[in-house]
Amino acid sequence: MTDSSDLTDRQLRMVQDSGEHRASHDGYGVELRGGSWTTARSLVAHGLGWIQGDPGGEIAALYFNNAEGVQILHEFDDEDDSE
Repeated sequence: MTDSSDLTDRQLRMVQDSGEHRASHDGYGVELRGGSWTTARSLVAHGLGWIQGDPGGEIAALYFNNAEGVQILHEFDDEDDSE
């Protein structure tokens, strides 16, 4: 499993921006433009989400966290509760 220490600042920010949709435990869509495509593709390669749409499409493509990506958001939950 990937954890936040395996991610660059840009990757971690995109995971955080996608967040968590409670009903499905997946993330919300993050619009992909310019360099964000590289970040999103690297997250997909890490197994943390998926991309919906095409780089040249009329409507902006989106990156979504999957359940593994959402786990990154909760990586430190237990530590926060103990303080």
